[in-house]
Amino acid sequence: MTASNNEFRAEPLTDVERARLRPSVDAMALQRWLDATRDEVRAAVVAHFSNEVTAEDLRAIGQAIGMTAEELAAWDAPDDEPLPLGPLHVPGPDAPPGAVSFRVIPSSWQALVMMHPPEDPALAALWSVIEPIR
Repeated sequence: MTASNNEFRAEPLTDVERARLRPSVDAMALQRWLDATRDEVRAAVVAHFSNEVTAEDLRAIGQAIGMTAEELAAWDAPDDEPLPLGPLHVPGPDAPPGAVSFRVIPSSWQALVMMHPPEDPALAALWSVIEPIR
């Protein structure tokens, strides 16, 4: 929808989109980003800040960038059994402050959507407050 003075307003984040965001994401800042970028690649931006990327996310992103039906089908998750958990990695004495232990959860299909921060200073300022690095 369009506001007065040609100011674009993206559709508000849905309850489902908000529920999928990592707890560290500022939903209002994300909404400001969507407004400023005219809702460009919304599916990719929401997936980037989500707890989990789904096959539906990948299809929506693929459709947004013009992929063919055959290319989209290649992104479907396989029905393989999950693999056993990886070993626990404990930070050593040289680890940075705040480092945490982690365990790799291997799978034959693990989607990841990563967007690079924009180079434009005005957009970079909007991007940096969506999920500030702590």
